[in-house]
Amino acid sequence: MRSSYYIVKSLEEVKKVIQSCKETGYCCFDYETNAQPLYMHTFTPTLLSISFQAGSSVQIPLDHFERDKYTDGFDWKKALQMVGKELFQNLKVTKIAWNAKFDDQINKKFGIQCKGTLLDGMLAKYILNEEKPNGLKEMVARYLPGFAGYQKENNLDKMDWDKKPLDLLSKYAGMDTDCTLRLTLFFEKKLIDLGMYNILRNLYMPASRLLTEVEANGLYLDRGFNQQLLAEYEPKIQAARDTIYNLPRVQKFNKIYIQGKVQAYLDQLQRELDELDPDNPKDKRKISSRETKIANIRAGIFITQKEQDLIKPINLNSNKDLPALMYSKEGLNLPIIAYTQQNYKDTDKPSTAEDTLVELRLRIKKPDSPKAVFLDKLLELRGLEKMYKTYILGWSEKVQDDNCLHGRFLLNGCVTGDTLLVGKDRDIKIQDICPQEVGVKNVEEENIWLLSQEGTWEQVTHTINKGLQPTYQITTQRGDILKCTQEHKLLTTRGWKTVKEIYKKQLWVIGYDTSYLDFTKPQMGKASQEVVFREIPNWPGYLASSEGKVFSIKMPGGRGILDYNHPHELIPRDWGNKGRLRVYLRKNNHKKYAFSVSHLVWMAFNNASFVPEGYVIDHIDCNPRNNQPSNLQCITYADNIKRSYCNTRSSFMRGSRNGITKFTTLKVGQIKEKGLEGYTQNEIQNIFDISQKQVSGILRGERRKNIFITKIKDYEYLGNQNIYDLSINKYHSYVTRSNYINSNTTSGRLSCISGDSLILTNEGEIPIRDLEYASGLGLQAMTQEGFKTITHFIYKGSEEMYEVELESGKTIQCTLDHKFITNQGTKSLREIYPLNTSKISLMEYDDNKFKEVRISRVTPVGIKGVYDLSVEGCHQFVANGILNHNSAEPNMQQIPKTSVDPNIKKQLIAKPGQLYLVMDFSQAELRIMAHLSKDETYLKAFRENKDPHLAIAAQKYGVPYDEAEKIYGDENHPDYKLWKTRRKQAKQIAFGLIYGIQSKLLSVKLSDPKAGLIVTPEEAQQMMDDYFAEHPRIKKFMGSQERLLYKQGYIKSLFGTKRRLPGIYSENNADVAYAIRLAVNFPCQCAASHMTLFGAILNYWDMKRGYFPSMDTRCLVHDAVYYNTDPKYINVYTIWKLWDTFRNPKTKEYFHFQIDDINMSMEFEIGRTMGEELPFIPGYDYSKMLQPDFSVEAYMEEYHKSKGLLIEDYPKHFPELFEQGKQWRQLK
Repeated sequence: MRSSYYIVKSLEEVKKVIQSCKETGYCCFDYETNAQPLYMHTFTPTLLSISFQAGSSVQIPLDHFERDKYTDGFDWKKALQMVGKELFQNLKVTKIAWNAKFDDQINKKFGIQCKGTLLDGMLAKYILNEEKPNGLKEMVARYLPGFAGYQKENNLDKMDWDKKPLDLLSKYAGMDTDCTLRLTLFFEKKLIDLGMYNILRNLYMPASRLLTEVEANGLYLDRGFNQQLLAEYEPKIQAARDTIYNLPRVQKFNKIYIQGKVQAYLDQLQRELDELDPDNPKDKRKISSRETKIANIRAGIFITQKEQDLIKPINLNSNKDLPALMYSKEGLNLPIIAYTQQNYKDTDKPSTAEDTLVELRLRIKKPDSPKAVFLDKLLELRGLEKMYKTYILGWSEKVQDDNCLHGRFLLNGCVTGDTLLVGKDRDIKIQDICPQEVGVKNVEEENIWLLSQEGTWEQVTHTINKGLQPTYQITTQRGDILKCTQEHKLLTTRGWKTVKEIYKKQLWVIGYDTSYLDFTKPQMGKASQEVVFREIPNWPGYLASSEGKVFSIKMPGGRGILDYNHPHELIPRDWGNKGRLRVYLRKNNHKKYAFSVSHLVWMAFNNASFVPEGYVIDHIDCNPRNNQPSNLQCITYADNIKRSYCNTRSSFMRGSRNGITKFTTLKVGQIKEKGLEGYTQNEIQNIFDISQKQVSGILRGERRKNIFITKIKDYEYLGNQNIYDLSINKYHSYVTRSNYINSNTTSGRLSCISGDSLILTNEGEIPIRDLEYASGLGLQAMTQEGFKTITHFIYKGSEEMYEVELESGKTIQCTLDHKFITNQGTKSLREIYPLNTSKISLMEYDDNKFKEVRISRVTPVGIKGVYDLSVEGCHQFVANGILNHNSAEPNMQQIPKTSVDPNIKKQLIAKPGQLYLVMDFSQAELRIMAHLSKDETYLKAFRENKDPHLAIAAQKYGVPYDEAEKIYGDENHPDYKLWKTRRKQAKQIAFGLIYGIQSKLLSVKLSDPKAGLIVTPEEAQQMMDDYFAEHPRIKKFMGSQERLLYKQGYIKSLFGTKRRLPGIYSENNADVAYAIRLAVNFPCQCAASHMTLFGAILNYWDMKRGYFPSMDTRCLVHDAVYYNTDPKYINVYTIWKLWDTFRNPKTKEYFHFQIDDINMSMEFEIGRTMGEELPFIPGYDYSKMLQPDFSVEAYMEEYHKSKGLLIEDYPKHFPELFEQGKQWRQLK
């Protein structure tokens, strides 16, 4: 099922398209391009697709290489202007797009201003559910499954955008606009029904218009200064490295480390010599070569690259070298305070993460000790490398032809689904445990165990929805049926083979008879029975029902009154990982107790006060979730164990033998094949090196009798169906109820590397295991095409790992199925190893470039946790300096503060002839917190325009605010440092609570090791306790947010947006704590961000309507807005007008709430660069700032003369200047 499409051939047909859109009132549009950066000279649009009604679309060829083949050669730019004038600027036509910011920027590039209603389907979906994915293709797969996968038809997704044929591109683009139209109207209706439509129309769509302009404006980069920083940072980074290398302890360790590497290499050469035969002519040359190498190395001569790498110093970015330096006795001998983690559990590898380094530094009192210097310099080195790679080198590579950085500003398997899997507890439809849309889902917490090829129960770690794919039905000679793709792999006597190959070559398929795992089928058609309630002995106020549920009849606030007419069910929660359910009961409204539901139901229906000692409650049908009284029996532990072995699928659990047998399933299948081919038992015995008794047992079906072999007799095409896959520990296989043994994730298999592999990201090198929450955080991984956004993180359990070492010395640990980008294309390690004489080289990333390097060694390293990343736009990433295959624009919302390094923001200069004007909210989140919690201390400080942190500190220490302010304002006062520390503590605690800080991290924030100030976690905790004692309303607010989250599963902001936090119901305490922190943080941070955004929107529309001087909005960063404007517009009126707009936007009119108890305070700064940040001076002539002789020192002297004036008083203090500013149209 596909929508129709039509390629426009002439300008006359363009006019017909315009008329059709006017008649329906809709124009859903989407540009296709050559995929070049939008503001590079090489960019061009190739096609414009338009849908005006569901089911059809038309395509207008633009600058496409096949345009003349399908059209009469009309002027595509003229056609585009016609569409822009008649449709995009038509107030009566509703425009629709998916990610409208991108398409609208193309409009702007061609001078087209979109007017009237514009709906963005992606934003509508985001408001309905903020969780990813938000992409069009994923939404099509979910809501329009009949259309899913259209982007892959005719291998279109594998072609370059500038080479896609016009006919195929038109078909694809038509599906884009048709699906966008359908989905957007559907989402719009849902928003209206839910009362959330005003969020789309009054906040997100205006914000999209504003951010479209912001992205189009970009940020001017001073290329000369950028190149200067490139040159300056390299010696800074090297100096930090040299300081570390020159420490005596490090030099000593380096010497030992190099000696060890050299000796290991000599030992290797000697072993190779010992294995060579001096009498063999073929070995003489090898012997001579190795003897020469040994002699040279002992003489200090290192010739080859590999030999020269032996004498290189330790690598401070190595996950092997650095821990050895830090924690070994030969090194710094630092205490091990933390280990790296795998699946929330500590490994045996000491951590070298930044938070670990900071905590170690806090334990060292002497700032000049070698250990302190080492840690300080290592932290400094990491900071320098991060700044260099992301904001200096990164920006130099991202700047486009207009000298601007155009960033993004965010608002925001192989079988069919009905395949039955053999689970430990029950048969499972694969579609029931896979994500509903295309993508990967982590199901480790769901505790799903499936039967593997070896008869063991293995845990499913991830499930995968692969979308619509060509599907076939295969039937064996036994009549077993499976629906799958032709690339799906089954176990055969020749190993894992695709279905296509099996059928073509008529290979023997190894099957697994699952009939012995059948449960007694439940009786159907029984008459329904009335639900019976029984009181639970010794637990007044609680009932159990004949449905196996537990109820409470306690009246909330009823002081012990029971309401038998209105029992309410207690929602059970999973107990551990055994599938059992538990509920909590309370006695006298005090302490709560956890009980198994099965225990309570059995007690109620057997009038028992407790389960007898030595007995357990057993589920007769082996389903721990069926707690009906008739399914429960009280038996001894011994009987329970016997039932487990005899009747259930859980015979062997983790930690026990788990059904392991001596013969693998593959070997059993091969033995059966030999028997059918006429081999004698004696011949089979010799082939497989087993006893005659074992051969006889297998052939007679006495051993591994559940294993059989058969062949495929029927192979039928079924069309496109949704396809699913699984990721399973250890054997990477699963058995279906139809007796097939299936391989998981073999087609396009996910790559698997060890958790300590360092991924080169825009934030520096990060262990892959630490990237679990990278999705949505803006982290990007290095690829051959530069940094690309990380979209998914996948932990795949444990597998057999191998360490790959290149001739350059770089190493990475991965599985045999892990794929690398090589000089001969994408190759798995299995295809490369064992090493041979082939000329395959991997791609190494070093010195900011890729180069080919051969593999020198591959070594098995045992079973370890393995991980994978999915990277936007390509299938690769750099780990440990090696380019890996995996299953564009800079983020301008993550620009570092000036305090980190003022030079970073100084690279960003104002537009020629203009200045930066910055509105920056002051304590925005804290003001929202004060409003929500009604904390009077903060409210009073904000109303009186006091420094809230200083006011809190003054109140705590019993000092009048005026006196504390006087001391804090005088750097020469003897108590200045004391009050600076007190204010900092008050500030860190206040903001820390908003962000969910814990005492351990707070101690880090409050400490200054270089200055000798160390705050312990215990001291930090005491400060937090004191703070809550002084601000009980804030503590009450935090508690109410937790209760509200637990009740409804989400939190709403003042603007009405939702944040779903399902972690509140998790069994993992860390997930629960994280959800609670966000429940407090989200309303404060989201409201502050939206106040900034909404204020910017109101100001933007004032400028568009001519009510305010025109300014280019260049950047929005959380609670700050950056404008470029003519200096003449920077005056007391414009500053007052901006202040009046932002201080309390018209939220009552648009979002039905108003903050009346506080005003949003802000600061205004001016500069020639984003990093200059000079405070506003009323009446100053800002054209002086553009003069060559401008002096910052003279400017600041003038500022101090007017310091302290409130913006709200500008009309009173400067009436003439205020009136002049209001006549801004007449300013020269």
